[in-house]
Amino acid sequence: MKQTEDNTQDQEDLRLLRESAQTLFARAGGSDRARKLRDAGGRWGDGMITELAGAGVFGVAVPEENGGLGMGLAAAGVLAEEVGRVIA
Repeated sequence: MKQTEDNTQDQEDLRLLRESAQTLFARAGGSDRARKLRDAGGRWGDGMITELAGAGVFGVAVPEENGGLGMGLAAAGVLAEEVGRVIA
C-alpha cells in the first residue's frame, strides 16, 4: 500500500471510531446522564464499564500483541475528544 492509501485508511478508521464512540456514549445516556451522575456524586455502573471495555475503549492505543486494538495515540485522542464532548 502507498503512503497516501495508508493515510486515507487511517483517517477512515478514525472516522469510524469517532462514530462508534458517539453511538456508544449516546447509548450510555450522553451528557444528560453524565451531568446527573456528577451532580448526584454517583458513578458509572459496572455494566457500562464492562460495555466500554468490551468495545475496546480502554485499549485503543495498546498494541494488538498486548491485547489492545493497536490504533495508536490518534485514536486515543479521538476517544478523549468524544468523552470531553459528553462531559463538557
